[in-house]
Amino acid sequence: LHVIKERSGDAPQKDDSWRAEPGGNGLAVLSKTPRKLVMCQHGAQRVVILDVDSGTTHALASEYKGKKFNGPNDIVLRSEKNGELFAYFTDPVYAWLEKDRFEDLPYLDERVKSHGPGLCGVYRVKLTEDAHLQTNVKNEVELIASDMMRPNGIKFIDDDHLIV
Repeated sequence: LHVIKERSGDAPQKDDSWRAEPGGNGLAVLSKTPRKLVMCQHGAQRVVILDVDSGTTHALASEYKGKKFNGPNDIVLRSEKNGELFAYFTDPVYAWLEKDRFEDLPYLDERVKSHGPGLCGVYRVKLTEDAHLQTNVKNEVELIASDMMRPNGIKFIDDDHLIV
């Protein structure tokens, strides 16, 4: 076991007092650059590319329509028929869990509305060859599904069917 980043979720230190789930979660390996990982960061509310060697991260997606994500959770990479590579990820409520209220309660839905994008969704963002080199780039994020209460877990089967 090799720890690459101690605070994998990059949550601000001040969040340690209340946040129950501050860490990083979903990981996917970029096949053309295997020392780079695409990672969901609950605490920082974003999807990043992590350089395994240096431990540095570059934001790939952090908001939808100008609002921060709740806390991206699970991720899968998929190459489309035209050769474009996309990261598909879930954004449920669990990053808003509080240490003292570690239950799925209505306060979570309120946080989604007041501090998040207003919904729990499944999104995708395009990855480019040099995505791991880009900084301060706003990548276009596409909402794939918004009709799920708590999207959690994501996988493609038979290359065409997305399971959440």
